[in-house]
Amino acid sequence: MPLTLADAAEPTDTLGELHSDTQAVYWLARCPQTGGMQLWRWTADSNEAPQCLIEDAVGSRVNQYGGGSYTPLTGGVVWARQHDQAIMHLDHHGASHCWQKRPQTAYGGCAQTLSASVY
Repeated sequence: MPLTLADAAEPTDTLGELHSDTQAVYWLARCPQTGGMQLWRWTADSNEAPQCLIEDAVGSRVNQYGGGSYTPLTGGVVWARQHDQAIMHLDHHGASHCWQKRPQTAYGGCAQTLSASVY
């Protein structure tokens, strides 16, 4: 029997920034060891447990609340790395690539539109 969304979210204590696409549900959950927010994915219609996609802390320094720190894309996820605010891309093979890193810069409000992703 496939897992439910409640099953997928059960192991976490703090959830945030829920997103979905046609294949999966994504969310941030606080890591009990580091206190940082990690990106998790649960694949729809799957018997597999949720998977932590990004173990680095994900978060935006914009407005002190950290919202809009990632967005799912076709073939991967774009996210803001908390410690240096680099814009990262996790491809569908599980490899992370730095798209942009500028000193003294913060990014937030990652969102996907029908025509493109914006930051």
